[in-house]
Amino acid sequence: MKKVTLVSLLFLGLIAMACNSNSESSDESGEKNTDKTASKATLPESPCDLINAVDMRSIMIVGSEFEISMEAKDYTYPTCSFRWEDDKVVKKMEVGGREMSVDMPSEVMVVLVKDADATKFQRSVKVYKDGEAISGFGDEAMWGEEMHQLTFRKGNVMMHVNVKADNDDAVNKANAEKIAKFLLAKM
Repeated sequence: MKKVTLVSLLFLGLIAMACNSNSESSDESGEKNTDKTASKATLPESPCDLINAVDMRSIMIVGSEFEISMEAKDYTYPTCSFRWEDDKVVKKMEVGGREMSVDMPSEVMVVLVKDADATKFQRSVKVYKDGEAISGFGDEAMWGEEMHQLTFRKGNVMMHVNVKADNDDAVNKANAEKIAKFLLAKM
């Protein structure tokens, strides 16, 4: 009878340890962490929860004399847009046979797409007529110069970073990459 009790206690102890191991994990150093500290917080509903106007001012090096407006919209996917008037974007157009230059606001839009896989990424970047695959931004990334947009995917999250803050496309691309790195660090 004592053997049965001992075996039962051992069995219950093993079950208790197994249940306890579900709520704790070990990092590479062997230290135990609870699930709450081991995993990152869930991704927010809006990209505005990942990046704000203060972050954008710092990343884009926008002077304090320029007010940055930030707006959260829910188009097809949650979008966060930023605008400021710093006279760096000039649109040239022809009206009535005369060439005109129009000052445009600098703009950045960030779009958050959840549940995105490689197929959805490829379908999304198919519209890039001049798409250039780039590395170092999640699982896959592409820059489209004509669209002024960097699209990247990390796991099942895809983001579009659209930057029109300069007439020089190389500057827009460099800024989109800085914003993407900032966002990836938050994911």
